[in-house]
Amino acid sequence: MLSKRCLKRTSKHSRRKTVDQNRRLFLKWRPFNFCDRFCERCGEYQNDCSVYLNDLDFKVKCQIEGKDSDDPKIIFDHVGQIFSQTIEILREIMKERGIEITKEDEKQSAREEEAERRVAEKSLLFKKARYFSRSASNFLDKFQAVATDDLLIDYIQQELEEFSRYCCLVFAKADRAIFSKISEEKYRIKSSRSDSAISAALGYYSLLACQKSLESIKNLAANNNDQALRLNRILKISEEAEKEFEKKFPLVKNYKNKIIFHGRI
Repeated sequence: MLSKRCLKRTSKHSRRKTVDQNRRLFLKWRPFNFCDRFCERCGEYQNDCSVYLNDLDFKVKCQIEGKDSDDPKIIFDHVGQIFSQTIEILREIMKERGIEITKEDEKQSAREEEAERRVAEKSLLFKKARYFSRSASNFLDKFQAVATDDLLIDYIQQELEEFSRYCCLVFAKADRAIFSKISEEKYRIKSSRSDSAISAALGYYSLLACQKSLESIKNLAANNNDQALRLNRILKISEEAEKEFEKKFPLVKNYKNKIIFHGRI
Protein backbone atom coordinates (compact mmCIF):
# COMPACT_ATOMS: atom_id res chain seq x y z
CA MET A 1 0.00 0.00 0.00
CA LEU A 2 1.44 3.36 -1.00
CA SER A 3 1.27 6.21 1.46
CA LYS A 4 -0.42 9.48 0.54
CA ARG A 5 2.93 11.17 0.97
CA CYS A 6 4.47 9.01 -1.73
CA LEU A 7 1.62 9.78 -4.11
CA LYS A 8 1.83 13.56 -4.03
CA ARG A 9 1.73 14.78 -7.60
CA THR A 10 4.59 16.84 -8.97
CA SER A 11 2.17 19.51 -10.10
CA LYS A 12 1.67 20.55 -6.49
CA HIS A 13 4.69 22.81 -6.42
CA SER A 14 5.15 26.01 -4.49
CA ARG A 15 3.36 28.96 -6.04
CA ARG A 16 4.77 31.78 -3.97
CA LYS A 17 4.36 35.28 -5.36
CA THR A 18 7.49 37.29 -6.02
CA VAL A 19 8.02 40.42 -3.96
CA ASP A 20 7.57 43.65 -5.94
CA GLN A 21 11.27 44.58 -5.83
CA ASN A 22 12.35 41.26 -7.34
CA ARG A 23 9.51 41.32 -9.86
CA ARG A 24 10.61 44.72 -11.20
CA LEU A 25 14.20 43.52 -11.49
CA PHE A 26 13.26 40.25 -13.21
CA LEU A 27 11.17 42.06 -15.82
CA LYS A 28 13.76 44.80 -16.33
CA TRP A 29 16.47 42.34 -17.37
CA ARG A 30 14.47 39.89 -19.47
CA PRO A 31 15.57 37.61 -21.05
CA PHE A 32 17.46 36.72 -17.92
CA ASN A 33 19.57 34.17 -16.10
CA PHE A 34 17.32 34.30 -13.04
CA CYS A 35 14.88 31.69 -14.33
CA ASP A 36 14.56 27.91 -14.67
CA ARG A 37 12.53 28.43 -17.90
CA PHE A 38 9.67 26.21 -16.72
CA CYS A 39 7.13 28.38 -18.56
CA GLU A 40 4.26 25.91 -18.16
CA ARG A 41 4.31 26.47 -14.40
CA CYS A 42 4.88 30.21 -14.49
CA GLY A 43 1.52 31.93 -14.31
CA GLU A 44 2.99 35.05 -12.73
CA TYR A 45 5.22 36.19 -15.58
CA GLN A 46 3.75 34.74 -18.76
CA ASN A 47 2.04 37.96 -19.86
CA ASP A 48 5.21 40.04 -19.34
CA CYS A 49 8.05 37.67 -20.23
CA SER A 50 9.53 38.21 -23.70
CA VAL A 51 11.12 34.74 -23.64
CA TYR A 52 7.74 33.06 -23.16
CA LEU A 53 5.91 35.35 -25.59
CA ASN A 54 8.54 34.86 -28.31
CA ASP A 55 8.31 31.09 -27.85
CA LEU A 56 4.52 31.30 -28.09
CA ASP A 57 4.80 33.34 -31.30
CA PHE A 58 7.17 30.73 -32.71
CA LYS A 59 4.71 27.91 -31.98
CA VAL A 60 1.78 29.81 -33.49
CA LYS A 61 3.83 30.60 -36.60
CA CYS A 62 4.78 26.92 -36.95
CA GLN A 63 1.14 25.91 -36.65
CA ILE A 64 0.10 28.39 -39.35
CA GLU A 65 2.90 27.22 -41.67
CA GLY A 66 2.17 23.54 -40.97
CA LYS A 67 5.51 22.93 -39.25
CA ASP A 68 6.27 20.84 -36.19
CA SER A 69 7.47 23.20 -33.42
CA ASP A 70 9.10 20.20 -31.67
CA ASP A 71 11.17 19.23 -34.71
CA PRO A 72 14.86 19.73 -33.75
CA LYS A 73 15.72 21.07 -37.23
CA ILE A 74 12.92 23.65 -37.05
CA ILE A 75 14.03 24.67 -33.56
CA PHE A 76 17.71 24.99 -34.54
CA ASP A 77 16.78 27.09 -37.59
CA HIS A 78 14.70 29.35 -35.34
CA VAL A 79 17.51 29.70 -32.77
CA GLY A 80 19.96 30.37 -35.60
CA GLN A 81 17.80 33.26 -36.82
CA ILE A 82 17.68 34.73 -33.31
CA PHE A 83 21.48 34.55 -33.00
CA SER A 84 21.92 36.17 -36.43
CA GLN A 85 19.59 39.01 -35.48
CA THR A 86 21.39 39.46 -32.15
CA ILE A 87 24.82 39.57 -33.81
CA GLU A 88 23.56 42.14 -36.33
CA ILE A 89 22.23 44.35 -33.51
CA LEU A 90 25.56 44.10 -31.69
CA ARG A 91 27.45 45.04 -34.85
CA GLU A 92 25.27 48.13 -35.29
CA ILE A 93 25.86 49.15 -31.67
CA MET A 94 29.62 48.67 -32.02
CA LYS A 95 29.63 50.71 -35.25
CA GLU A 96 27.73 53.55 -33.58
CA ARG A 97 30.20 53.60 -30.69
CA GLY A 98 33.26 53.31 -32.88
CA ILE A 99 34.27 49.91 -31.49
CA GLU A 100 36.36 47.69 -33.72
CA ILE A 101 37.46 44.13 -32.91
CA THR A 102 40.69 43.07 -34.60
CA LYS A 103 41.95 39.58 -35.33
CA GLU A 104 44.47 40.02 -32.54
CA ASP A 105 41.62 40.90 -30.15
CA GLU A 106 39.88 37.66 -31.11
CA LYS A 107 43.06 35.63 -30.58
CA GLN A 108 43.66 37.24 -27.19
CA SER A 109 40.08 36.57 -26.15
CA ALA A 110 40.40 32.92 -27.21
CA ARG A 111 43.61 32.55 -25.19
CA GLU A 112 42.01 34.07 -22.10
CA GLU A 113 38.93 31.88 -22.46
CA GLU A 114 41.07 28.76 -22.76
CA ALA A 115 43.03 29.73 -19.64
CA GLU A 116 39.77 30.26 -17.74
CA ARG A 117 38.51 26.90 -19.01
CA ARG A 118 41.56 25.14 -17.55
CA VAL A 119 41.02 26.84 -14.19
CA ALA A 120 37.28 26.00 -14.18
CA GLU A 121 37.84 22.34 -14.98
CA LYS A 122 40.05 21.98 -11.91
CA SER A 123 37.16 23.02 -9.66
CA LEU A 124 35.65 20.19 -7.61
CA LEU A 125 32.21 21.68 -8.22
CA PHE A 126 32.78 21.48 -11.97
CA LYS A 127 33.85 17.84 -11.69
CA LYS A 128 31.06 16.77 -9.31
CA ALA A 129 28.32 18.58 -11.24
CA ARG A 130 29.53 17.14 -14.54
CA TYR A 131 29.67 13.65 -13.02
CA PHE A 132 26.14 14.05 -11.72
CA SER A 133 24.93 15.21 -15.14
CA ARG A 134 26.47 12.20 -16.87
CA SER A 135 25.16 9.82 -14.21
CA ALA A 136 21.67 11.33 -14.52
CA SER A 137 21.69 10.83 -18.28
CA ASN A 138 22.79 7.22 -17.85
CA PHE A 139 20.12 6.66 -15.19
CA LEU A 140 17.34 7.99 -17.44
CA ASP A 141 18.52 5.82 -20.34
CA LYS A 142 18.49 2.63 -18.27
CA PHE A 143 15.60 3.18 -15.86
CA GLN A 144 12.65 0.81 -16.23
CA ALA A 145 9.61 1.07 -14.00
CA VAL A 146 8.64 -2.42 -12.91
CA ALA A 147 5.02 -1.96 -11.85
CA THR A 148 1.59 -3.19 -12.83
CA ASP A 149 -0.43 -0.49 -11.08
CA ASP A 150 -1.33 2.22 -13.62
CA LEU A 151 -1.52 4.90 -10.93
CA LEU A 152 1.92 3.95 -9.63
CA ILE A 153 3.40 4.09 -13.13
CA ASP A 154 1.78 7.51 -13.63
CA TYR A 155 3.41 8.91 -10.48
CA ILE A 156 6.81 7.46 -11.36
CA GLN A 157 6.54 9.01 -14.82
CA GLN A 158 5.78 12.42 -13.31
CA GLU A 159 8.82 12.21 -11.07
CA LEU A 160 11.01 11.15 -13.99
CA GLU A 161 9.81 14.13 -16.02
CA GLU A 162 10.59 16.45 -13.11
CA PHE A 163 14.03 14.89 -12.72
CA SER A 164 14.84 15.00 -16.44
CA ARG A 165 13.97 18.71 -16.64
CA TYR A 166 16.10 19.81 -13.70
CA CYS A 167 19.07 17.46 -14.04
CA CYS A 168 19.99 19.29 -17.27
CA LEU A 169 20.31 22.59 -15.41
CA VAL A 170 22.66 21.37 -12.68
CA PHE A 171 25.90 21.22 -14.67
CA ALA A 172 24.92 23.99 -17.11
CA LYS A 173 24.42 26.45 -14.24
CA ALA A 174 27.41 25.19 -12.23
CA ASP A 175 29.61 25.71 -15.29
CA ARG A 176 28.29 29.23 -15.84
CA ALA A 177 28.61 30.07 -12.14
CA ILE A 178 32.27 29.02 -12.04
CA PHE A 179 33.19 30.95 -15.20
CA SER A 180 31.29 34.05 -14.04
CA LYS A 181 33.06 33.92 -10.68
CA ILE A 182 36.43 33.83 -12.43
CA SER A 183 35.49 36.90 -14.52
CA GLU A 184 34.02 38.76 -11.54
CA GLU A 185 37.20 38.23 -9.53
CA LYS A 186 39.40 39.13 -12.48
CA TYR A 187 37.62 42.41 -13.22
CA ARG A 188 36.64 43.06 -9.59
CA ILE A 189 32.93 43.07 -10.36
CA LYS A 190 30.74 43.34 -7.28
CA SER A 191 26.97 42.97 -7.24
CA SER A 192 24.28 41.91 -4.80
CA ARG A 193 22.89 39.81 -7.67
CA SER A 194 26.06 38.64 -9.37
CA ASP A 195 25.72 36.31 -12.33
CA SER A 196 27.85 33.70 -10.56
CA ALA A 197 25.62 33.68 -7.46
CA ILE A 198 22.41 33.59 -9.49
CA SER A 199 23.70 30.77 -11.71
CA ALA A 200 24.89 28.84 -8.66
CA ALA A 201 21.48 29.22 -7.01
CA LEU A 202 19.68 27.86 -10.08
CA GLY A 203 22.08 24.92 -10.28
CA TYR A 204 21.88 24.25 -6.55
CA TYR A 205 18.09 24.30 -6.30
CA SER A 206 17.79 22.27 -9.51
CA LEU A 207 19.96 19.67 -7.78
CA LEU A 208 17.69 19.69 -4.72
CA ALA A 209 14.67 19.22 -6.99
CA CYS A 210 16.41 16.23 -8.57
CA GLN A 211 17.06 14.74 -5.14
CA LYS A 212 13.39 15.17 -4.23
CA SER A 213 12.30 13.28 -7.35
CA LEU A 214 14.89 10.54 -6.84
CA GLU A 215 13.70 10.00 -3.27
CA SER A 216 10.10 9.77 -4.48
CA ILE A 217 11.00 7.29 -7.23
CA LYS A 218 12.95 5.27 -4.69
CA ASN A 219 9.87 5.05 -2.44
CA LEU A 220 7.55 4.25 -5.34
CA ALA A 221 9.85 1.54 -6.72
CA ALA A 222 10.83 0.15 -3.32
CA ASN A 223 10.21 -3.47 -4.37
CA ASN A 224 12.90 -3.35 -7.06
CA ASN A 225 16.35 -3.93 -5.53
CA ASP A 226 18.32 -3.21 -8.71
CA GLN A 227 16.62 0.14 -9.18
CA ALA A 228 17.08 0.96 -5.50
CA LEU A 229 20.84 0.42 -5.83
CA ARG A 230 21.00 2.72 -8.86
CA LEU A 231 18.94 5.34 -7.08
CA ASN A 232 21.12 5.22 -3.97
CA ARG A 233 24.21 5.57 -6.13
CA ILE A 234 23.00 8.66 -7.97
CA LEU A 235 21.65 10.16 -4.73
CA LYS A 236 25.12 9.86 -3.22
CA ILE A 237 26.61 11.55 -6.29
CA SER A 238 24.07 14.36 -5.99
CA GLU A 239 24.88 14.87 -2.30
CA GLU A 240 28.59 15.22 -3.15
CA ALA A 241 27.72 17.86 -5.76
CA GLU A 242 25.48 19.63 -3.23
CA LYS A 243 28.39 19.94 -0.78
CA GLU A 244 30.61 21.42 -3.49
CA PHE A 245 27.97 24.01 -4.39
CA GLU A 246 27.87 25.06 -0.72
CA LYS A 247 31.68 25.19 -0.46
CA LYS A 248 32.20 27.20 -3.65
CA PHE A 249 29.23 29.49 -3.01
CA PRO A 250 28.67 29.62 0.78
CA LEU A 251 25.72 32.02 0.46
CA VAL A 252 23.91 30.00 -2.21
CA LYS A 253 20.96 29.28 0.09
CA ASN A 254 20.37 33.01 0.50
CA TYR A 255 19.53 33.42 -3.18
CA LYS A 256 16.31 31.42 -3.29
CA ASN A 257 14.21 34.59 -3.41
CA LYS A 258 16.39 36.09 -6.15
CA ILE A 259 15.62 33.47 -8.78
CA ILE A 260 12.45 32.29 -10.50
CA PHE A 261 12.28 28.61 -9.65
CA HIS A 262 9.32 26.24 -10.05
CA GLY A 263 10.77 22.92 -8.91
CA ARG A 264 9.71 20.98 -5.80
CA ILE A 265 12.29 21.23 -3.04
